[in-house]
Amino acid sequence: MKRWLLGLCGVALGLLVLPEAGEADDQKDYNIVLITADTLRGDMTGPGGSAEVYTPHLDRIAAEGVRFTRAYTTITTTLPAHASLMSSLYPKDHRAYSNVSKLSNRIVTLAEVLGPLGWRTGAHINMPWLNPDTGNVSQGFQDIRRGDHIRKADKTNPWAENWIRKQSERDGPFLLWLHYVDNHTPYHAPGPYSDMYFEGGKGAPGETSLASIWDTFPPDHRESEAFLSWLDGVNSADFVVGTYKGSVTWLDQHIALLRRSLEESGQWDETIFVFTADHGESLGEHDLWFVHAGLYEPTVRVPLVMRFPEGPRGRKVDTVVSLVDVMPTLLGRIGAPTPQEARGRDLWPLIEGADLEGAALLEHTGQQLQGVVTQRWKYIEHRKTNRIYASYPMNEGTQELYDLVEDPGELKDLSGSMPDKVVELQGLMARLEEGERSFEEGKAEVSDEMQRQLEALGYFGH
Repeated sequence: MKRWLLGLCGVALGLLVLPEAGEADDQKDYNIVLITADTLRGDMTGPGGSAEVYTPHLDRIAAEGVRFTRAYTTITTTLPAHASLMSSLYPKDHRAYSNVSKLSNRIVTLAEVLGPLGWRTGAHINMPWLNPDTGNVSQGFQDIRRGDHIRKADKTNPWAENWIRKQSERDGPFLLWLHYVDNHTPYHAPGPYSDMYFEGGKGAPGETSLASIWDTFPPDHRESEAFLSWLDGVNSADFVVGTYKGSVTWLDQHIALLRRSLEESGQWDETIFVFTADHGESLGEHDLWFVHAGLYEPTVRVPLVMRFPEGPRGRKVDTVVSLVDVMPTLLGRIGAPTPQEARGRDLWPLIEGADLEGAALLEHTGQQLQGVVTQRWKYIEHRKTNRIYASYPMNEGTQELYDLVEDPGELKDLSGSMPDKVVELQGLMARLEEGERSFEEGKAEVSDEMQRQLEALGYFGH
């Protein structure tokens, strides 16, 4: 009989409650490198199960550690998802629901735990709403390359590699967070990467013409100069999908360069290396194109690869896990205390082979949709009405239920024919949410330049 691994934070509901992270271990001065690849789908890397997208360097790291095939975001927008990753809190706790939210100073982040314990903390941010004085997700980091400009991997790595070399000259461990944006629209696949997965270039025809899907784009996108410039001269949606895949391979090459810096500076063997994403991307599923809308698998499932010094090698975990589990797992490995408010759980029992099932809470930007996913089932509630996506209107009160085993594409809604399962999953959602976290909601100051950058990336409603 399988046990459940749920982020209940000590609430005993007949489900397994794991020990608090770090209770039994002495502190270990491991370095931590935490990479977030903005908008990278869970199924678009080799460790995530893709047989097409070429990611040899991520494959190598996964072979030396553990890959999670069912890792999920908490919410489908950059700032709130990173807030959950850094704090182990759900959006309803940290109350950052959009890219113009501001995280409370009272929330304790991963960097704020590690800094006082002797870790040097550095962050390279590539979106302005992640800066400490705007969204405040990076609070607690000592060395920050601000995200006032959106930089690609080739402009991110030099700073990171130099920072890594400097750490080899000082005593004490470090935490480095690198935020890459190459997989976000407009997908960045330079040179040969642009046609690696689609032959003929941007003007070539494909199975799906861009004209045939144009009306599925949100109106603000269709009228955006940035959006129009990005797709200028493109005839096929397949070319755009190909550039997304190319951007993943391009990023993988820069992960290799990062690893090389750690190896050459003698720090790789003492480094915990984590690769994940804030959310995924729809590439035509449910007629949603080039957006992270809804709570379907392409948007909510993310990659998660962890490599630990002295940890298991080549391990694959198929249990449902969440971004809120990353912080407790890292703190558990170094023997540091996990904040009492944390929702997530230390994943080490899973990594060591424990037979556990899991569940993850899901949310769409602005509290429009909420859902839960288990090993087999996905339940979605429409909390608000929003018609921004022509192919996926959100209607308050609508419910969706999918059997992910029999229907992995989430094409057959079973909510009308399985009311008992709906009630069961509603109860699970309620249990996962139990326990009040009274953090205040904040709003960032949005400059004209930040507004321009938001709109250039498709965030018109933020």
